Amino acid sequence: MKALAVCKKTLREMAREPKSLVMSLLLPFVFLGIFGSAFGTPRLQTHQVHIVLEDPRGAPLLRAIQAERYADGRPAFQVRRVPSAAGSEEPLEAGTISAVAFIGADREGRPSLKVRGDATSMRFISVSGVLGSLHTRIAEGLDGRQAIRIVERPIVEVGPVSEFDVFAPGLIVFAMLLLIPQTAMILGREVRQGTLRRLRLTRLGSAGLLGGVTLAQMLVATVQTVLIFLGALAVGYHAQGSIV
Repeated sequence: MKALAVCKKTLREMAREPKSLVMSLLLPFVFLGIFGSAFGTPRLQTHQVHIVLEDPRGAPLLRAIQAERYADGRPAFQVRRVPSAAGSEEPLEAGTISAVAFIGADREGRPSLKVRGDATSMRFISVSGVLGSLHTRIAEGLDGRQAIRIVERPIVEVGPVSEFDVFAPGLIVFAMLLLIPQTAMILGREVRQGTLRRLRLTRLGSAGLLGGVTLAQMLVATVQTVLIFLGALAVGYHAQGSIV
């Protein structure tokens, strides 16, 4: 019962300082917005790519790009061959294509690859990574070495639809962890105000004090978890499996 009394006291003091409580509840939404805007693109989408074939000896790499498929059979790239990059600047800046790839050949006749795009875009980062692995595999194969291809297959039927789906659960946990500094501030305030000395007169033990403060913070964490989960859904999180 003493822990419940401490819990009520802690909640009343939080209500007297609404700005601090609101800041604690809203701070995770800042990170939610940042991650949602940065990683909200589809994870396994078919990327629009313009390719400039500068040397016919790079044709094996071009064919490999055109044939690349995800584990579910969807094409990784929708390729459009263009004579030069002049006509690709506008769609690249507008974001209608993910990258422009220049395929040539080095001195030994092996395909060479240069990729141009927005380095701050997750789509370009994904595209450049896949193109780079394809280039390495084709170059090694032409050198007579055994080319290793890594094929990812999900161990469950459903998986993250976007990169944000990977980060959202961690952000929900992170939101609760942000309450730890507030808990430390509450306990520090009790020490400064002499509350602990007065509470000892009521034979309140450390378990009752910490239990009451923890219970109050758990109630706040419950509200925060619901809010951040709803916020994640609004930003584009695809919840899969049991919500509980």
